[in-house]
Amino acid sequence: MHRLAFALLVTSAASCSTFADPPLPADQRFLFEVEYVNYAWGFSWHGTVIDRTGVVARYDLGDGEPWPHSDKETVTEAQLLQKYNRGREVVGQVDRGDLLDAFGLVGTAARGELEGPLDRCRDAGGLSFRAFQYDPVTESYHPVLLRTEGDFAWRNRAAAATTLYRWLAEVTKTSADGGCAP
Repeated sequence: MHRLAFALLVTSAASCSTFADPPLPADQRFLFEVEYVNYAWGFSWHGTVIDRTGVVARYDLGDGEPWPHSDKETVTEAQLLQKYNRGREVVGQVDRGDLLDAFGLVGTAARGELEGPLDRCRDAGGLSFRAFQYDPVTESYHPVLLRTEGDFAWRNRAAAATTLYRWLAEVTKTSADGGCAP
């Protein structure tokens, strides 16, 4: 059994719910993001995004201006495309079953309580792990913070968020928990 499937089984049992979240909203293009931002020793902003087809792609905003929508509670697909198309490079593919298993945890993770900010490091920047929930009525994406490491660490206390964070670190080959973790 794949580790995510096992974690999904354990997390589902712990949530006391027998109903799974819907597989994928029809209009949702982007599902997950891992992003690193640092202004300390020059501008650095890059990350990895996973879309609904399981494509894993890197992007890089490091040579330009900061993405102007980073502090918004919701963003549009056009705004995300503005970010994800800069320096885009496909680096992998997630198995469809694993993708659906992971996305099934997003609703539970979204209900998790955030712990932070914890002042952990200086000049390390921030490494954030996020999932997205899509609202077809407003055609907008709501970022679900799973974890942030770095200068100001945040942790989503939901078991589903921890499972997703670890899965994203593995799938995106992102070094996580580098000493500046919550």
